[in-house]
Amino acid sequence: MSMPDFPLPQPGLRAGYGRFLFALLLLALTGALLLLTVTRWGVGLSPDSAVYVAAARNLSQGAGLTVPFGSEINAPLAHHAPFYPMLLALWGWIGVDPMLGARWGQTLLFAVNIALVGALLWRLLPEQKGWGLAAAFFTLIAPPLFALHSMAWTEALFLFLGFAGFAFLSAFLQRATWSLLLLAAVSLGLALLTRYAGVALVGTAVAALLFLPTHPWRARFSHAFLFALVATLPFLLWLLRSRSGGDSIRAFSFHPASRAQIQQGLNTIVGWFLIPDTLPTLLKLALLSLLLLAFGAALTIHYRGQRGQRPLRQLFPPLLLLLFLFAFIYPAFLLLSISFFDANTPLDNRILSPLYVTFLVLLVYAVALVWCAAHRPWRQLAPLLVLACILALGQVRQSALWLRDGYQQGIGFNNVAWHLSPLLQAVRQLDVGTPLYANAPELVNLHTGRPVLRLPRKFESVTQQANNQYPAEMAALKTQLAQEAGVVVYFTTLPISTLPTPAEIIQELSLTIWVEAEDGLLYGPPR
Repeated sequence: MSMPDFPLPQPGLRAGYGRFLFALLLLALTGALLLLTVTRWGVGLSPDSAVYVAAARNLSQGAGLTVPFGSEINAPLAHHAPFYPMLLALWGWIGVDPMLGARWGQTLLFAVNIALVGALLWRLLPEQKGWGLAAAFFTLIAPPLFALHSMAWTEALFLFLGFAGFAFLSAFLQRATWSLLLLAAVSLGLALLTRYAGVALVGTAVAALLFLPTHPWRARFSHAFLFALVATLPFLLWLLRSRSGGDSIRAFSFHPASRAQIQQGLNTIVGWFLIPDTLPTLLKLALLSLLLLAFGAALTIHYRGQRGQRPLRQLFPPLLLLLFLFAFIYPAFLLLSISFFDANTPLDNRILSPLYVTFLVLLVYAVALVWCAAHRPWRQLAPLLVLACILALGQVRQSALWLRDGYQQGIGFNNVAWHLSPLLQAVRQLDVGTPLYANAPELVNLHTGRPVLRLPRKFESVTQQANNQYPAEMAALKTQLAQEAGVVVYFTTLPISTLPTPAEIIQELSLTIWVEAEDGLLYGPPR
């Protein structure tokens, strides 16, 4: 069948490939060195990171994909997607602790993602390689991306798999090579196994295969069916396994996104452009609307002259259309997820990072179109250059502050204070078989390697519903502590509203304070 004549890189353009690839590699290596610097105390760790690292340790030690802390010891992993901890377990199998492996893995992913963003712009503008380098540079200095790559989180891997999958799919839409469709399906399927938000990636791909007019309808249906089968089958098998998982996959219930969450999402997005949170909401919306209008104007100016030369279905590069679709589908997916599956999802830089990359690619592309359309761009677009420089300087400053703090103090649960924690030192001195309960079991497990149970929750943050079993669970815990001579580790520097307070620990569990440290308390039965 005849394929749409989308512009592809021509052989004559290869003369500048060497310089372009060298510059792209240099930016990627710079990112890797900066990430190794900021994580000198270890990769950044959060409660989610603890789950990934602990599950990887268990898997590499033959205990399966289980978590040694939480509501039960060594419960099957289910609440979190499995692919990232499975990759971390590979480090354990070669004798490297998964926590150290996470540091090197995130470093590699930052370098690869910098190069990937540059490659996406090169694919959109094969004759204008400088814009690919500009996009890679803004990826390097972007505070949200620098911060999330320095954490043992799934987002870095998710970004790589997702946008690599889009690149493969866009190439398939141009050349209809089955191997490209398979690569896209595998890449986006692994993204779905990395984060459940991969549903938005797969949904975008299926929509593109069905509705982008590059093939006859029958071919579109067959392509979409094959893609969906390959991309979702491993995920569906994982869901079946997780139905009986002790970690419990997200349950379905209605809890609509709150106004505070929507406001947080808006503040996050405007923060990417250095717009202060203190501005009125209407002004923030107006500024974003102006940005969207400017983007639309750039596309109109560029493609208006080409509409008569080529059919409408051949006018826009498939990668551009994929990014457009994703920019709408991903926020819609987040709102549905918050409203029906996980009310505790924050619309912060971490969760919105796929939109950040999407906006970055689209924005650089739009600027490139305007630049190429101008007769004297250096003179006519001088204000745009000034704004770009201000944005770059502001982002460099924010990333430099993160780099300084991480280098000096460590990040998250790998902060120097936790390595020197008096309370954790007291836990290490307990007998190895002492049952442990904690308000931050992931922190205790990360630094001591011991299995830890969580204190009963007053209400579930995921569903925003009260825990009706809380009194019964506290009564059962009281009996267990008495029978097993267990202790409660309570970090006062980590107040968690869903858990009992120190006063309630003493009153409801009939415990006494064994150790009173600067960062918390160690409770046990009366001696």
